Amino acid sequence: MSSLLLRYLACCGPNRPTVELSLVSGLNVICGASDTGKSFIAETIDFMLGQEDLVRDIPERSGYDRIRLAIESNGWPPLSLERSVEGGNFRAYENLLTDQSEERTEPKILKWKHSAARQDTLSYALLERIGLSSKILRKNAAAETRSLSFRDMARLCVTTEEEIQGRGSPLLSGQFTTATVEYSAFKLLLTGVDDSSLVATREEPNRREDTGKIELLDQMISDLQSELDEEGAQEDELIPQLVKLEDSIRIQNDALAGVQKTLGAILEGRGVAIQELRSRRARLVEIAELNERFHLLDSHYQTDLERLSAIHESGSMFVHLEQKVCPLCGATPHAQHLDSECEGNTEIVVQAADAEMLKIDRLRRELAETVISLGVEQNQLQESLAAFEGQYKTCERELNDIASPAFATERASYNQLIDKRSDVRLSSPKPSCCSA
Repeated sequence: MSSLLLRYLACCGPNRPTVELSLVSGLNVICGASDTGKSFIAETIDFMLGQEDLVRDIPERSGYDRIRLAIESNGWPPLSLERSVEGGNFRAYENLLTDQSEERTEPKILKWKHSAARQDTLSYALLERIGLSSKILRKNAAAETRSLSFRDMARLCVTTEEEIQGRGSPLLSGQFTTATVEYSAFKLLLTGVDDSSLVATREEPNRREDTGKIELLDQMISDLQSELDEEGAQEDELIPQLVKLEDSIRIQNDALAGVQKTLGAILEGRGVAIQELRSRRARLVEIAELNERFHLLDSHYQTDLERLSAIHESGSMFVHLEQKVCPLCGATPHAQHLDSECEGNTEIVVQAADAEMLKIDRLRRELAETVISLGVEQNQLQESLAAFEGQYKTCERELNDIASPAFATERASYNQLIDKRSDVRLSSPKPSCCSA
């Protein structure tokens, strides 16, 4: 079994610089901060591997009209795929097409949707390169089977952060209806053996067999009808239809833009609320720490005042003691040199203690004023905290109940119109003058 190597991804547009990403052999990890485009890159690669549409619409995408993906495979010429950002079919070039290498081979149109009866699809082109173009997968407990599509394996090429962090295996989508097919595809990759040998378990063999034949005939009729529509549609019938579709798309795009604007405003309001909540909670923690420190400082001030008060009281007693003749040498008080002998001028000590006590009293008053100011700020922060919590809950409720469902509905309608326009364009025998 050969392998597919993704080499190059780019967004292109008229009068816009090409934005490109080079990929290497093996595992490629795309990492970075939030809202830097990681998920968009993963979704773009998935889109170029056959996903129906590119759901995410970011402002940076404006002005770009197509996406390019280059793939290499052992024993095959390089394959470069180009697709409109609006979806639809692919242009395939058998050379490594980059922004620096503009030499193009004659393109081949590959249909985006898998069909077991067609070989002009993206699914067949990719499966053929890895030797799995005719494999069969089991699809349910009754051992019924279907052909392998490359979409069964695309999720193995690109894995998002959410899928890695999820409880389930990133190999599985988590959908009950597709679990059997996903297990079968993974088994095929591990063993190289498909499920073509299975025989379906049927309670009513003849009836179920007839049903299978009818489904096969319906599929063949559908494929033939598609070919007839592509080859036999008249341009004079398609042009008015395209004009109506373009008008509807413009109207729907305006409606989608309005809903998106509302959604953006709600998201912005929620972001502001989150930021304000974080800053206020951080300030409340800071105030709590400051109050604790100020309480300890006030205790130290109180201890110092008690010590200085004792010095003042004892010093005052010494100042008022009567001076007498020295009992040892008989010197008179005037002949005694008390200051030079003991360095104990009690009057100066008492004055210094009084001055220090006044200083500490002033510092305690200032500290008390600061604590009161912090208390006022704390109350204001707690009140505003409740207000921003209410704003956040309101934004969350509007997102979940109003904006997100409305956006999903408008987006689905827009995508349906885009798909319809693509079908009409594919049915046209030559490019229409009304194409956007």
